[in-house]
Parts: sequence; C-alpha cells; structure tokens
Amino acid sequence: MPSLSPEHPSVALPASPQDRDGYLERLASTRRVDVFVANAGSATLDTVRVGTAVVPVVVNDGLARDCYLISASAHYHRYTHFEFSRMTSLGARAAGALLGALDYALGGPSFNRAVHLNNWLLTTSPCLLPRPSDLRAAVSELTRRFPGYCVTWRLQAPPDYLELLRNDGWIVLPHRPVYRWQAEGLRSKVLNKSRDELRSFARRGLSLEPGEGFGREAYDEMRRMYRNLYIDRHCPFNADFTSAYF
Repeated sequence: MPSLSPEHPSVALPASPQDRDGYLERLASTRRVDVFVANAGSATLDTVRVGTAVVPVVVNDGLARDCYLISASAHYHRYTHFEFSRMTSLGARAAGALLGALDYALGGPSFNRAVHLNNWLLTTSPCLLPRPSDLRAAVSELTRRFPGYCVTWRLQAPPDYLELLRNDGWIVLPHRPVYRWQAEGLRSKVLNKSRDELRSFARRGLSLEPGEGFGREAYDEMRRMYRNLYIDRHCPFNADFTSAYF
C-alpha cells in the first residue's frame, strides 16, 4: 500500500469496509486533486488521523477557486453569482452585481487558503463524529503541518454535537439540509413515481442489466454524460470529475 502521507509513512488504514479502504487508498495514491477533479487547480490531497480513523484532507493553497468542493469563494458566493447571472429580473441583476463585488473583495488567496478535513471529494462525505479531544489533536496536527491555513470541515451532525463544536471554538455555518433515503420508508406516491420512471425507461427500449466490468471507453462516456449535465447545463463550479474518478 502506498504511503498515505510523507510525514506519516507508517500510518495504516483502519479496520473498515473494503470499499471505503479501497477508495481512501486510491485517493491517497496521488497528492494531486486534479487527477480526479479537473477544476481543482493546485489543490492537493493528504491524510490525518482522527482518533482511530485515517481520513483524507484536501489542502487548498488559496489559488484553487473554481470548484465548490474545495473553494470557499466558489461555494459561498461564486456559485450563487453564476446562477443570478442567468436570470433576467431586475432584482436578480442587482443581487448578481452585489455578489460580483463580493467575489472581487473576497476571492483572493487568503479567503480560500484552507485545509478541508474529511473531504472525500464527495458532495456528502462519510460521517465522522469524533470525540472532541481526538478532533482537537487532529486540528493541532493540521495547523502544525499547514501554518496559516484555516481548518474547515463539512459534516452532518445532530444539534447537540454542533453545540459541542461551538463550545470548542468552532464557527458553525449552515450549509444545506441533507436527507437520508430508505426505500422501505417511501410513501406509496413516491414508489408509484419510481415505477412509472422504470416503465418509461423500458418503453424506450432500454434495460437494466448487471455489468461485467468497464473499459476506459465506458469511464470516458460516464465523464462526458456527467459533465454535460452538471458542468455545461448547470454550473461550472460543480466538481468536474475526470474519467480516473469514475
């Protein structure tokens, strides 16, 4: 297994499901985020131990500002500015102008210079709710290795855990609601909608079949379809995942 960090060559992956281990090992096999996310700029990958877990961190030197997964400016105002720019109402234009000025004021390297804890290059990363003492030790290690960088952490957490973080000095900012999906708990209306979509799928002559592995061409096609929807038709500040990522 490749070394997960130049400063921690002996760190081994914790006992956990095989797919999580394999994903983390693959992320840690290169320090360049742009191998997996084309618009990641100069951001790099590293790891840190939090209690008994080894988790990935994304290090933004402040120059990577085009992907919301790793850039505060892209996440908090450039993304919204882009969406307002496509609207024609007077209010949207005024809001867009304000956000454009905000981007000019806050889009510099110091605003984006950060270490993103537990960043798996996923919209919602695996849950991590460590003991405060373990979290403090990990943050202390990161600030030692990356002096002058802000430590940021996106997480799903219950209110009582967020209160623990506030009491420990974290600034807690709301992001967006995240819902857990369980098929057996769906209402009948939603289930009927899912069945309708499957029937529509079949009427077009398409079928769902188990795969037997993919070649490079399939991964390139996945990347093309994903990019057509999320980058070209939606917003360029979404993560531009590469064929290597898929």
